[in-house]
Amino acid sequence: MTGTGVHRRQLAQGLWLVSPTGRLNAALSPLLEQTFSELLELGAVSLIVDLADTVYMASVGIKTLLVARRQARAAGGDMCLANLNERVKEILVM
Repeated sequence: MTGTGVHRRQLAQGLWLVSPTGRLNAALSPLLEQTFSELLELGAVSLIVDLADTVYMASVGIKTLLVARRQARAAGGDMCLANLNERVKEILVM
C-alpha cells in the first residue's frame, strides 16, 4: 500500500482489521482514533491492527493504540497488533 491513511475491513461479527499506512504521528492519529471510535460504536469489540504499512510511530500513535485497547477491553473484547516492522517494534519496546 502507498500513501497515508487508515483502512478497515470486517473479518467476522465484532472482529475488524484496521490498517494504518504511513507515519502514525500527529497527522494520522486523529483519523485512526476516529476509526476506532466508529468501530467500537458499531459493536466491534475485537480489533486487529495490522502495522505492516506503518513506517514510523510517534508517541501520539502509541497513545491512540493504548486508548483503543482500553476501550475494546471495557467492551468485553481486546486489541492486538500484527505485522510490526523492526523500526516500529524498536519504538514500542522502549
